[in-house]
Amino acid sequence: MKESETIKGYYSRIKEIINQMRAYGETILDKKIVEKILISILQKYDAIATAIEQTKDLATLSVTQLIGSLEAYEQRSKRHEEDSVENAF
Repeated sequence: MKESETIKGYYSRIKEIINQMRAYGETILDKKIVEKILISILQKYDAIATAIEQTKDLATLSVTQLIGSLEAYEQRSKRHEEDSVENAF
């Protein structure tokens, strides 16, 4: 994941790669995709990644659920950044 990339943008890149692999006959389970995403996201998502790993069953967690949780965390973080800038003035 690139530093300036959003979760949505990152997932779009991953989905493109997965679709290409599946087109070549590769079988890729959601569990594997979830694990790869959690491993490869930026360090600023470590808190939510750890919470997801400890509270969810990764074997049954869908990619859609994971991305939804990560996007919610990303939006919450952005909102806090904006609030702190406004409060500074």
